[in-house]
Amino acid sequence: MGFIEPQVQVAFGHMNSDDFSVDNYSVDTDSVNTILGRAGFRAGLNYPDGWGSVYLTASAVHDFAGDVDSHMFFSDGSDEDELQISDDLEDTWYEFGIGTTVKFADSFYMYGNFKTADGGDVDMPWYVSVGARYTF
Repeated sequence: MGFIEPQVQVAFGHMNSDDFSVDNYSVDTDSVNTILGRAGFRAGLNYPDGWGSVYLTASAVHDFAGDVDSHMFFSDGSDEDELQISDDLEDTWYEFGIGTTVKFADSFYMYGNFKTADGGDVDMPWYVSVGARYTF
């Protein structure tokens, strides 16, 4: 039996910064906050007897925040140079994949996904993720 599962997600993230120095170099990076929105679907077929499924996924993802600034300093004792890098991570990209979930026991499942992402500044080649899920 086939299925179509609409998916909508909002994720908030925060990454602390950590300044550091090595010899004549120092780096100061701002913290990063991000708000990701994702809308898409998962469509697939269930295996016989309820022991799992195989599916395709497609999503549009947008980062609504996520600006980051970094300052790098170099000093040789007589002169100091500064390099500032600013990146606006607000962007939209698309994710596509194929995956499977297999039931090994009443409460134990394993899953695997083969995904890619492209669009905007995001160019992620195909990658594999695998995992296990135990429910109680």
